[in-house]
Amino acid sequence: MHYLGEYTHLLVPVTGMLIAYLIVIRAIPIIRMIIHRKKLLEIPDGHRKIHDEPIPSLGGVAIFASVLITFAIMAIWTDTWPLYPFLIGGLCMLFFSGLKDDLLVINARKKLLIQLLAPALVVVGGGVYIDSFGGLFGINSLPVWIAIPFTLYIFVVIVNAYNLIDGIDGLAGGIGVIISLFLGGWFIAADLMPHAVLAFILAGALIGFLRFNWQPATIFMGDTGSLVVGFIIATLTVKMLQTGLANPGAPFHTIMPVIAMALLAIPLYDTLRVFILRVRRGESPFNSGTDHVHHQLLGISGCHGKTAIYLFAANILVLLFVIAFKSLPLTLLFMLTLGFTLMLLPTAGIKRKLLVKLGIFTLNPKPANGSNGSNGHIKLVNGFSPRKLKLPQWEIPEELEHFDLEALTGNNGDGEKEGEKVIGER
Repeated sequence: MHYLGEYTHLLVPVTGMLIAYLIVIRAIPIIRMIIHRKKLLEIPDGHRKIHDEPIPSLGGVAIFASVLITFAIMAIWTDTWPLYPFLIGGLCMLFFSGLKDDLLVINARKKLLIQLLAPALVVVGGGVYIDSFGGLFGINSLPVWIAIPFTLYIFVVIVNAYNLIDGIDGLAGGIGVIISLFLGGWFIAADLMPHAVLAFILAGALIGFLRFNWQPATIFMGDTGSLVVGFIIATLTVKMLQTGLANPGAPFHTIMPVIAMALLAIPLYDTLRVFILRVRRGESPFNSGTDHVHHQLLGISGCHGKTAIYLFAANILVLLFVIAFKSLPLTLLFMLTLGFTLMLLPTAGIKRKLLVKLGIFTLNPKPANGSNGSNGHIKLVNGFSPRKLKLPQWEIPEELEHFDLEALTGNNGDGEKEGEKVIGER
């Protein structure tokens, strides 16, 4: 491998990304088939679940399995990583809570408790916490008794913010790819190979998932996936902050807090905006709704793909903005970045009208799933009339066409009734 020269260090993370991608694209068709057999489908409700037909929502099972299997394989080429057992413990807790929520619905208090216990393993056991603001708002080092609870709060915010942007085809997966690739590149530059490998593995798994989740989606990530992905992103982001602020030689050492904010700009800004709007309306900020940024954009585009691509571009532009003005004082850069994000995202009607005038979107939205069918209905936001839509049916690969699930599991057919009962309770 001498011909790779100085790029040999990229071989391990890129190989991990490729393996994760291959595992996901092979696993998802099997998962979809089993879910359809057992009728464990996401039922459209004409409100927040705006797809046209019942669709599987356990794509996170493939992402979770791919990350764990691939990192175990790639560990042969990485150094011993003390954080690994704590991270895996937290991931398993969130995976099973998400799985239960996707199938049966889990109590909100129990869900929050798990979202506190899982990061506690990483924060307390692995020693990954935010112990400095790097001079943002004049705040430097934080005492441990403040740093640990503050970091737990940040974990909960990031995990839930990522979960909330999983509202249209391809958005959560694409944003996750952007974040993971940036984190992976940063950790390579900072010479933290285990973290870089994990970030690239997550990116590979999400790229594989996007093959099936892009408009029109044939499988959703579900809480099973969004909680797991959000937790990995939160762990790596906090570790980047902790390491970057402590090491003067690390990339973007002087602006680490703003880099972290820019990296998570879309999920964090959307969550904060929705929280404020609902409190002002006297509503619970924890209820589901169609007032998210992606729903607002969908109302003027009528297209999941176009909406997702706009938000991908916005996320990248915010990052480039921070990097371009990195020489500015930290607090000033933070405020300017917040203003730039506000300018990019359609939080008010005037900005949505401007996007239409610029030709980025149209007031004559195409069907949201990109089809021209005539069955089913979808309700768009912003007062646009619903259109009749039809999602194309996904196809089972030929080699799985005669897969005998009952023979493999010994199921006598009662499982399907149980699956129907589960959906009926959701």
